[in-house]
Amino acid sequence: DTPITTAAAADTKPPAPTQPDLPGRLPLLRLVGKVGAAYLVAEGPDGLYLIDQHAAHERILFERLMTQQAEKQVVSQALLQPVMLELKPDSATLIMDNLGILNRYGFEVEPFGQTSFLIRALPALMADADPRAALIALVDDFEEDEEPLKNEREARLIARICKRVAIKAGKQLSPV
Repeated sequence: DTPITTAAAADTKPPAPTQPDLPGRLPLLRLVGKVGAAYLVAEGPDGLYLIDQHAAHERILFERLMTQQAEKQVVSQALLQPVMLELKPDSATLIMDNLGILNRYGFEVEPFGQTSFLIRALPALMADADPRAALIALVDDFEEDEEPLKNEREARLIARICKRVAIKAGKQLSPV
C-alpha cells in the first residue's frame, strides 16, 4: 500500500473556481458613463454593458427586501404621526385581504373604520415615499390584476413595492 501524497491528491482535484459561476450574476463592472439619464454604461471583462438604472435599482430593492423577509428581519420606518387613508369599498377590501402580507413586509397598516386605514410605518426602503401615495399605488396595481395576488402573493407584492420606490429614468445619479 503506497500512501497518496498531498501533491498527488492535489493533482486529482479539479481547480477551485475563483468566482462562482452563478446564472444572472454580473461580473465586477466599472462605470464608464450615462446615456440619456436613463441608462448606465459600464465596462466589464466581456465588453460594455448597457444597464437600465430603474430596472437595476428595482432589482436591488427586490432582492434586499426578499432577503430581509427570508431572514425575518424586514426593517420598517415608523411614521412620526399615523397617516389616515380613505379608500373606496372595493379598494378597502383589497387592503383588508392583504393586511398580513403588507405587515410582514414592513407596512404597519390597520383598519380605522370600514374603508379607512391608519398607516403607521412603511418598509424602510420606502422611507422617503408619501405613505398615502405608496399604499394607493399598491391598490391601483392590485386592481389592475384580474385575480390580485392570487399566485405568488408575496413576491408580486414586493415587486410592486420595489417598482414604485426605484429611481426613475431621468434622475441624475452621482458616480459614487
